[in-house]
Amino acid sequence: MPFITIDTNANVDVTSQLLDELSNIAVTVLNKPKNYVTVKINSGKAMLFGDSSENIGALVEFKSIGYGDKKPELAKQLTDFAVRHFKARGLFVGIHFVDMPAANVSHDGMLMG
Repeated sequence: MPFITIDTNANVDVTSQLLDELSNIAVTVLNKPKNYVTVKINSGKAMLFGDSSENIGALVEFKSIGYGDKKPELAKQLTDFAVRHFKARGLFVGIHFVDMPAANVSHDGMLMG
């Protein structure tokens, strides 16, 4: 049940292909069904990275029911995604992993745990 939200100060056209590529990171790394993954990209946001709002970066929040040992691979792929699509510097890509208890997550009107 991964939820991925990216806020970036880069001005990018958020296409269905871009969202699909982001979704596929969770699908492939965590081996989750695609219909359980939700992604959102908020581009063109007023943000400060380091000492300047001119620095291009991204703030990623990745919520999931468990990660196993996959956080390092997710961190690499999400950073690469931001560098490739937003022209962000890796130094300015921050990722917050949130492990959600299954009892606090609902899908199709039913709790996951």
